[in-house]
Amino acid sequence: MLRATTNEDIPLQVLAADGNTGLFAKVDIYRDGSVLETLPLPHLSNGLYGATYHPTQEGYLSAIYVFFYDAGMTVEADYDHESELIEVCSDKTNILRIMGLLHHNAILDEQQYNAENHLTSARLRAYDSKEHADEGGLTGLLFTWLVSAVYTAGRVTDFRIKEQP
Repeated sequence: MLRATTNEDIPLQVLAADGNTGLFAKVDIYRDGSVLETLPLPHLSNGLYGATYHPTQEGYLSAIYVFFYDAGMTVEADYDHESELIEVCSDKTNILRIMGLLHHNAILDEQQYNAENHLTSARLRAYDSKEHADEGGLTGLLFTWLVSAVYTAGRVTDFRIKEQP
């Protein structure tokens, strides 16, 4: 099984066991029995054919690889079809989100305070690296949250962190 993260490219590759470099290959990607996408797989090296796929939804996909003798991919080559299961999930994205909320490579700015000098709002941004966090721009920006707090008699009565698109 191949594990993938939503919205991140993954390599899909198939090997002609005899090292044949003169073939043409494709992969059909299925979800629930229907073809989502068909990708041509150009020859990479020593009979290895491959391309990248960019999954956008969580779930299980099936990849079925087929070799052909012709560029039009109409004459199947005498090779067994290969297949693999792909699990697409957002675990990595969620871990990065949690790390940002724990202030890993994060910036808190645009703070607003009330008359008692209590924080009432701010922006929290999480980055993919310390360097990008130090720059504080759009490069490497993973998530942005708006923070708000409401106080009654000097105590927080409502505190929210909302992710922004």
